[in-house]
Amino acid sequence: MTDKGKMRRRRETAVVLWLFCLDAASIAKPTFLPNKPRNCLLLPNNLYTSTAHDTELYAELDVPTNATLMQIQKSYRRLSRDWHPDKIAVRRRKLQWQQQQQQQQQQQRRQSSSRADDDLEEYARNKLQRISTAYEILGDDHSRLLYHRYGLRGSTEAALHLLTGRQATNGNPLEAPSEVSNEQSVLLRLMGYSASPQNHHHCSNLHRMHNIQNSLMQKLLPIVDGTITQELFIANLYHECSSLKSSPLGAQILRCVGRAYRIEGYRVLRQELSRGGTRDSWKPRAPEYTRHDTNGFDKAKHRLSNIAVDRYRDVKHLAQAALASTKLIHTERQMKRLDNERRRAEDERSNRRQKRHSEEIGKRRMIEGRKRHANIHSHGIGALPGEETSEDALGDFSLDLNDLDSHFMHDEDPDNDALEWELQHTQQQKIYQALHSMHQMEALWKLTKIELDRVVRESCRSLLSPAWDAFGPSNYGGWHNEHAQQDYQNIYCAGYESNFRQDGWVNPLGETVSNRVGRLRAAAALVLVGDIFVQCSKE
Repeated sequence: MTDKGKMRRRRETAVVLWLFCLDAASIAKPTFLPNKPRNCLLLPNNLYTSTAHDTELYAELDVPTNATLMQIQKSYRRLSRDWHPDKIAVRRRKLQWQQQQQQQQQQQRRQSSSRADDDLEEYARNKLQRISTAYEILGDDHSRLLYHRYGLRGSTEAALHLLTGRQATNGNPLEAPSEVSNEQSVLLRLMGYSASPQNHHHCSNLHRMHNIQNSLMQKLLPIVDGTITQELFIANLYHECSSLKSSPLGAQILRCVGRAYRIEGYRVLRQELSRGGTRDSWKPRAPEYTRHDTNGFDKAKHRLSNIAVDRYRDVKHLAQAALASTKLIHTERQMKRLDNERRRAEDERSNRRQKRHSEEIGKRRMIEGRKRHANIHSHGIGALPGEETSEDALGDFSLDLNDLDSHFMHDEDPDNDALEWELQHTQQQKIYQALHSMHQMEALWKLTKIELDRVVRESCRSLLSPAWDAFGPSNYGGWHNEHAQQDYQNIYCAGYESNFRQDGWVNPLGETVSNRVGRLRAAAALVLVGDIFVQCSKE
């Protein structure tokens, strides 16, 4: 019993010491008050810790992607002084700049070993302009957050043009932009829109599917015919994706389209394997082999698998759109709450000013009343006619002191607290405005992503369907333009037209490619393109 009692007392003592240590740690560690925002000039924001969509502007200012506003301002001041054309420091860097150019001659085109001062000053002016542009975007949380997440540089017109097909120009929200960049044109074609800026938001889904199929046939036809090696095909895709992913919403569009390509390509390949085929069937020089009889159970299993994948992706996209919309609604409510708090604080300050003013008026009237009362009862006692008594002078002097105390000796601490609260409130408003713009763009993209995924997958499914020979010259609707169809007829149709109409075609290498093998090659190439799109979008 004695040992058990000692053990019990030891456990109680250990528990008490543990609770005491927890209390001491909680007292020693300062807690963060959510009503008081952190100083954004000193601490980095958690929103910038994720991978940036584009790092070009960060490289211009020579700061990391998670830099604070203080670091951005210091770097901007330093670079502005260093690269100002009127400073001697620019000319001192002439020799260093020439040495760097000479070291890069092996990788780039040959340049002259020296440049004139005018050329260096022109380079400094251009550099200073790029630095100023980068600071204008990164110096404000509103524009920096959109650039960090989606690559937007100061304006959302490019993103709105991609997602909705319309842009606010000259006060007309339905007017399309007059100039479209090359990267934006490629992204529009990937989404099924035409590259021309005339009202592509009126395109129907059938027209978008036709554009996507033509673009895919133009991209996949060389690898299906075997006229290009797989290594060269992959290198061309990587080169194309490297320029697209840094454009506004480029990484998001590449990831969505690539996943749709990959799913539909795998669908056709799995179907071929379930029918008894092998992976050699979609290689460039695969022999023809007999189709095996399929089992009804395998067909049902394959069909259920496709239905499950489709339902999962639909539910996933809807859940992501609902979550983005919920974040947007929550941010709007927080902004309304801040506005209500600001109005309430302004009303309270106005009421305090009125109350203080009324109290000062009451004090002044009370002092004036006392003065009149004193003058009535004591005026002229013991004094000659026309002589001013000392009490009158003292009364005037005391009144001046009271007025001085009421106007200039008032405690200003409540006003200082109100000013500090207003500064913190303004900072919170700026943060929520930046978050509102980001969530608004995210919700718009998630909603557009649902329709984009559906259109791209239906286009790929129709392209790889056995009922439509998309890559064979027998189907004239499958050609991406009239010139390609005419060239193919002039070169290959002489003497082989009857074979083309039956099954397959002859590629430029003189090999016969059946429709089935071409379809499987296209499915494998589609999976390859999808993998590269997804991989490049995440880099």
